[in-house]
Amino acid sequence: MKFNWALADQIPANTPMNVRIRPVVLGTAGAWGPAYRFQIDALRAQCPLTKLMDIPGNQYLSCGEDRVYGAGNYVHARPVQGANKYQFRFQIPAESFSVTRTSNTYFVQLNWATLPLQAGKTYQVDVRASFDNGATWCTDFIPPSLDPWGDVCLLTIVSSLQGGGQRMATDDEMDATMKTGMRLWPSPGTGEAVNMTIAGIEEDEGLLDLAVMDAMGRVVHRETILMNGPIWTGSIGFDTELPNGAYVVQAVAGAQRWTERWVVNE
Repeated sequence: MKFNWALADQIPANTPMNVRIRPVVLGTAGAWGPAYRFQIDALRAQCPLTKLMDIPGNQYLSCGEDRVYGAGNYVHARPVQGANKYQFRFQIPAESFSVTRTSNTYFVQLNWATLPLQAGKTYQVDVRASFDNGATWCTDFIPPSLDPWGDVCLLTIVSSLQGGGQRMATDDEMDATMKTGMRLWPSPGTGEAVNMTIAGIEEDEGLLDLAVMDAMGRVVHRETILMNGPIWTGSIGFDTELPNGAYVVQAVAGAQRWTERWVVNE
């Protein structure tokens, strides 16, 4: 649900509130679910926190999961719209172990050589995002406390997985590490948002104009993003959910132009 109705001031800003959700089937309301804390915070919205993907049933679920360490094995964070860099921190405080991996995308492959993760151990993992190519990071740090990046998830490294649980990288994700071009995923996707990576941007910094057009050539969404660096990764969220169909996503940065076809089918 988007908070865009006329009387939005019914929810005061910077005030923690309890939110419950219930289903309605054929006009009959079900039971209210558990309460979650929520507040409208304009400053935090400009630099939101993230964490390992923790949505049950999501194909990229990583929080609380098992992974095999090695090429082709990934963990994913919740993508932050407009972010162009992510850091993943893996820690075992009791062993004074800590390693941080930086990625241009909201996922990282578990295959580095220095301070590798070990099978049979469970790591505390937190993630933070950046909108300025790593010059500053969005965290929950409030001096003089320590430096929490946000919610911590557990990740267990195992030697092998039985009965599923390990997800190999998709072609789209492998393409997202390309050196030049534009890739959109997932496709087919939902009409709420589309993830994208653009690589090979010649301007070190500037504006990236994004437009989404339907099959009739009508522009259904347009936005301009401030970019920094040769690679931009993020997601485009739509104010109104797009209906099923074929779309064209176009990105323009200076004299460069990228165009890709994208399908909505949910």
